[in-house]
Amino acid sequence: IAIESTGTLHVVYEAVNGSGDRHIYHTLSADGLSWSASVELTTALTPSTVTANRYCNLLVDPSDNVNLIWAGDDDVYHRIYNGSWGASTLVASGGGSGFAAPHAVIDEIGRIYVAYVSDAAAPADISYMIYNGAVWGSYATGGFTSGTPDVVTTASGFVSDGGGRGEAFPLPQVALVDQSVYVFWAGTGTETYGTDQADLRYNSIAALDGNFTSGAGTAITTGDDVAPLAFSVAVD
Repeated sequence: IAIESTGTLHVVYEAVNGSGDRHIYHTLSADGLSWSASVELTTALTPSTVTANRYCNLLVDPSDNVNLIWAGDDDVYHRIYNGSWGASTLVASGGGSGFAAPHAVIDEIGRIYVAYVSDAAAPADISYMIYNGAVWGSYATGGFTSGTPDVVTTASGFVSDGGGRGEAFPLPQVALVDQSVYVFWAGTGTETYGTDQADLRYNSIAALDGNFTSGAGTAITTGDDVAPLAFSVAVD
């Protein structure tokens, strides 16, 4: 759910169509009472073989552009609404071994920060990218480089128990605190799903134009017997 400065409400949701494919749909309302007919946003993707769209994030920038970031199969996509929906942009590849599970936040000037699973094979990798209002990229090499992700960690997620349970996802979340960027995740990639304890961990950079030093991060918790570890992050 996202709200424009005019009060217009936007809602996106996942649903499975008659072909068994999972797509994302959008509806809006000017008053919260009358809603527009739902519009499917993801069938027209290139490649057209993307059939599992999920993990949607909806963000409004200072110009009331509505930004949708989501996972389409193993990749991260971005699409902008400003009276009508623009074309989908491929942000980053999720590595081909699991859903990208992106989480995104936006700052006061409209820059978007996203963390996503860039390789879901345990121990999973998490990467980070910034949308500067025109293109996606990062400061991984010092200056801003379009199309280049910044690796946050290569030690996250869970090992499958071999019984068909678990997607080995660390489910990253990103948060902004003043000029610092924090990325949180679950697991170190060595815990067995549903059996071992799993830490909640994070990595951070002290400047919006900084680059992460990839590693195991810092542990917040001493573990939980249930994996994957569910968590939520908020900034006051």
